[in-house]
Amino acid sequence: YNYTDAVTGCVGSDSIVFTVFALPNAAILPSPSVDICETQSTTLTASGGVTYTWAPPTGLSSTSVANPLAGPAASTSYTVTVTDANNCSNTATTTVNVNPNPSADFSSDIVCANNPTTFTNLSNPATGNTYVWFFGDGGTSPVDDPQYTYTDSGSYNVTLIAQLGNCFDTATHITDVKPGVTAAFAATPLIGYNDPSSPIMFIDHSTNADTWTWTF
Repeated sequence: YNYTDAVTGCVGSDSIVFTVFALPNAAILPSPSVDICETQSTTLTASGGVTYTWAPPTGLSSTSVANPLAGPAASTSYTVTVTDANNCSNTATTTVNVNPNPSADFSSDIVCANNPTTFTNLSNPATGNTYVWFFGDGGTSPVDDPQYTYTDSGSYNVTLIAQLGNCFDTATHITDVKPGVTAAFAATPLIGYNDPSSPIMFIDHSTNADTWTWTF
């Protein structure tokens, strides 16, 4: 800067040196977005500075560290302000998308060994899910409402895994498989006549039965 006095004509000068620092290279990983399921969290990692300030604070484990955990209840965009050693600041933004979890559940009808049993899928939402069933005896199925036949009686832990996108839910119920019923009988004599004094006797030889219905 030069200055000339209007009266004396004397000239003076002065100078100031300015140092211009580049803005920090603010960055966030993952970027520009990351998907999580309900009740889950993910780590956001910022870089490019010495101090970090995150906003909004909703769902964050900390607003002043480089790598907070983010577990919002709904999809949220986060902005971090990155400040370097020269006190220069820059920002970066990422979005945490929260996807809904399916709700797995099922029921079954009366289960008897050696008889097909229908398992009814009660999961929500009713459409859009994919499924894997584990019937507790090594058998599996990928269908919505499977039929399955147990060869042995007993108690089995039946598990249904419902998947919606990348989100999962699991339901497990104990299924009691009753012994299968085998119907059998004998008749004596094998040849009968229309003689009330010589009735034909029918003798039940069924196994695991507790009620009977005869049709002649």
